[in-house]
Amino acid sequence: ISSRGNGHVGIGHLGIQADTRCEMTTLAARARSVSEATVEQKGTSCCYAKSDKAWVTDPTGIRWEQFYTFAESDTLADRPANTNAPAEARCCA
Repeated sequence: ISSRGNGHVGIGHLGIQADTRCEMTTLAARARSVSEATVEQKGTSCCYAKSDKAWVTDPTGIRWEQFYTFAESDTLADRPANTNAPAEARCCA
């Protein structure tokens, strides 16, 4: 539970962690099947981890982050790679 960035207090986003790349591929496909607005990121750095991610917003406005972490990162966020992504896909947004 956190500040959502727009002044509202509540859930910023929820996450589903995949254990394998294969599972991540399945999660991303499910997200695409329910929303054309799915944002996918490959090899992004966020929260000191390298991950592949798929973001989707549910009908109530909650953002869902599906991710597979495959390595550690030396930086908190890979901002340059994410600056063109929608706000919901930016690390720690």
